[in-house]
Amino acid sequence: QDKVVELLKSLDKGEPNANHKVIAKMAKDGKLKSIMTTNFDEYIERALDEESVPYKLVCTNDEFREYYKNGCEDFAVLKLRGTMSRPETIISVAMHYSKHGGFGGHKSLVAHKFVKSYPTFFLGCSGWDFGYSTYQEFWAAVGKKEGEKIYFLKLKGRTNSSMISNLVGRHIGDRLIIGECVLPHSTISILERFQ
Repeated sequence: QDKVVELLKSLDKGEPNANHKVIAKMAKDGKLKSIMTTNFDEYIERALDEESVPYKLVCTNDEFREYYKNGCEDFAVLKLRGTMSRPETIISVAMHYSKHGGFGGHKSLVAHKFVKSYPTFFLGCSGWDFGYSTYQEFWAAVGKKEGEKIYFLKLKGRTNSSMISNLVGRHIGDRLIIGECVLPHSTISILERFQ
């Protein structure tokens, strides 16, 4: 486990890029409800700190339970796969994936609340893990009828549209919009529509 922790720390040497900075500026301007990420690096947190944006960091199942219990009201960085500064959270998620596949519990409930209540953007998401049965159950529960649009903005040139369409679209129908983006420019222009 110590070797895994050292390896993970070696991956967190960079700085926030333009995408993280644009997202942090949008958060500062009040354009985002929260940020949910599968990334365990801490670039988005650093970008939020640079912009002096207060946020709640939510990583563990207990933290997701508490956040859900409190109505998901605070602006938060919701880290589905844990965070670098607390490597035990990453290891815990990896063990859960190997036993159960995907996510569930209060992480799923928080994600469900957001995709039902707010326009939701998946930026640069490959969608590879949506094949897990727990994710399929999640998208089936989200459903086709109620809720806001769900945007999957794939990176320009990537060819994962059919996978996302098959794994997500069959459950949420016309709520799914797949587009291509060049970050951060596409992010800015799309989110400006929701002011």
